Amino acid sequence: MAEGEDILTWQKVELCTYCGEPTGFAGKGEDSLYLDNLGPWCQECYEVARYAYNHAIDIAKNATKQIHEQQRERVKKLKGELAICCYEFEALLEMFPQTANILLTRIAVIRSLGIAELEATDA
Repeated sequence: MAEGEDILTWQKVELCTYCGEPTGFAGKGEDSLYLDNLGPWCQECYEVARYAYNHAIDIAKNATKQIHEQQRERVKKLKGELAICCYEFEALLEMFPQTANILLTRIAVIRSLGIAELEATDA
């Protein structure tokens, strides 16, 4: 070690990503602490980061589960509403067969049109 150098500049010292203090490890291949490729960490900061990281993952999993449950409920509700609409439409067909045939013909014509034709009639 040359005069004026301290031990930190003479040796390769790994510093904690968060607090900047030496980690006590010598590099990634020397059992340094990393969390999902983030680091290196000293032991104390690693424990805090690992807790926060795992907590964030749990929150994300719960949020995803709630979103899926809400979507399932929405689909269930829409299926019920669709069934009611179909029932009401069938009732209208029976009550007004001539009007129903006109509507069905118009629906067939609309379905046969391409997007370009629909946009042209929209203008």
